[in-house]
Amino acid sequence: AAQAATRENSDLAGGIWSSWRYDNVFGTPAAALERFNSRVDEMTLEAVEAAFREQWDGVEPQVFLATSLQIDNPEAAITAAWEDSVGTPVEAMEDAGAGEFAYTDFGTPGDIAQQAEVEDLGLTRVVFENGVRVTLKPTDFEDDVIRVSVRFGRGELEPRENGEVVDTIASAIFQSSGLGQHSADELQRVLAGRSVGGGFAVGEDSFYLGGSTTPADFQLQMQLMAAYLTDPGWRPEGLAQYRAVAPEIRRNLRSSPSGMLQLAVSRLLRSGDNRYGYPTPEEVAAVEIDEARAFLAPALERSPIEITVVGDIDIDAALDA
Repeated sequence: AAQAATRENSDLAGGIWSSWRYDNVFGTPAAALERFNSRVDEMTLEAVEAAFREQWDGVEPQVFLATSLQIDNPEAAITAAWEDSVGTPVEAMEDAGAGEFAYTDFGTPGDIAQQAEVEDLGLTRVVFENGVRVTLKPTDFEDDVIRVSVRFGRGELEPRENGEVVDTIASAIFQSSGLGQHSADELQRVLAGRSVGGGFAVGEDSFYLGGSTTPADFQLQMQLMAAYLTDPGWRPEGLAQYRAVAPEIRRNLRSSPSGMLQLAVSRLLRSGDNRYGYPTPEEVAAVEIDEARAFLAPALERSPIEITVVGDIDIDAALDA
């Protein structure tokens, strides 16, 4: 609701079309928030369970499976798998609690060495004594939205010891491995209800860590990004998860022209340079978590950092964060 006044035309058009398509009434975010607030006190776990049971009671399940695999007698095989699942007891998850975000203290705040206004571009450039460079630009394009980008290292130009494909693996597992004091699952619980997040990418000449947030959660967003830069988790489950989904990603890429461009053509056009394209099964199997960590460690520990903040910001408040 806080961002309603600056929604994009395409989002509005999509919302109107979707309401017409599914025979709903197109309303305002403020009205939706008002309806939610009027009933939120009634939303207990018991009420949610009762609502699901009412929807499912007396309804026979319909199971749909899409696969390229050949299955003998698929109807019987799918039915048997379903019935086996129904017969498996379900244990309630243990409530471990949300916990507290562990990365709120990064030492003494840095002092500003230089600060300059670029009036024709409407931005402020700041250099801290530790060398960190910050560019801030207040905008009114989106209410209650702040976008943050952190640039460091040399990206694909960074030296690597065990084949160029390590950058693709490192990019895939950097965030899925969580932080030193929080696994990826724990982070989801700790940050639940907060407007923070982002992604990591390997560019041609630098690494990027980016995300979007709100003014209320801006400090937490910066703490989260600082935590990824100073204490990434590098957990084995991050690599195991990537290895498990890589074959499916590869199959999906083969199913479209744009996917094939990413999968193989970009590497072919660069004389087989395996920094490009999607890794082969052999390449995925060959890279270990320690090699991915060794690839990124020098950039994380020693490279200059450039931060860009754009959106609904106050310059002084952003610098304090």
